[in-house]
Amino acid sequence: LYMCLCNNAANRIICGDYIVAGERLDHCTALEKEMENPPSPYKVANNSIINTFLGNEGHDYTAMDRGKLIQAAADASREFDKLIEDLQSNSNEVSHVMEFNQISMLMLSGEKERAEILLDELQYVFDQLDDFYLFYYHNARTAMYILNGQFPKAGEQLTLLKNQKVALLDEHSDAILNERVRMFRTMIKDEFAGDAFDLNYAFLKNGVKPAYSQDKSLRYWWRAFLLSDMQFLSM
Repeated sequence: LYMCLCNNAANRIICGDYIVAGERLDHCTALEKEMENPPSPYKVANNSIINTFLGNEGHDYTAMDRGKLIQAAADASREFDKLIEDLQSNSNEVSHVMEFNQISMLMLSGEKERAEILLDELQYVFDQLDDFYLFYYHNARTAMYILNGQFPKAGEQLTLLKNQKVALLDEHSDAILNERVRMFRTMIKDEFAGDAFDLNYAFLKNGVKPAYSQDKSLRYWWRAFLLSDMQFLSM
């Protein structure tokens, strides 16, 4: 039951059914109290943070509230701080998933300096990251350089992002990733001058093309600051 609830919550998050996803995750948390060694409770905690953030973000990107989204990202960042600190205090490994999610939330809430520190820490283990996480790394670096106005470096990083293959997406992945690269390239060419909200909003507003509009999972995927690792959502 626990595993089924976790997996169903993950699918609900991908489909944008945040209220039901929250109910499933709450049920998981209740079951954990009845289990001696619940499997991967940190996944439930991670997914609860992401689900709450997405619920606050909502579906109507044309009417997105800047202050509400930034506050939701800041709240999520604090929750990730607590989760990561708790795992570290109990000598548990902190997944790169949570680190990339934390970087996304820090960038969205305007804490670029802290996000850069975490990216620098990941750079030390760069050779140990698999292709999926390398995509997140190059994406975050590209976005960071754009926000910092370092457009030549952003262009170099974008080339690495373009060449990074992500095996876990479906047959539409090339089209999606090409659109992502195109949007970043346009921002670099135009010397984008907005903040993190503006950068993310540009993706959410313009990125999902009509051909894919019925696949809500692409809305989950289609944001400037990627929420990390869709397979991590499930058990």
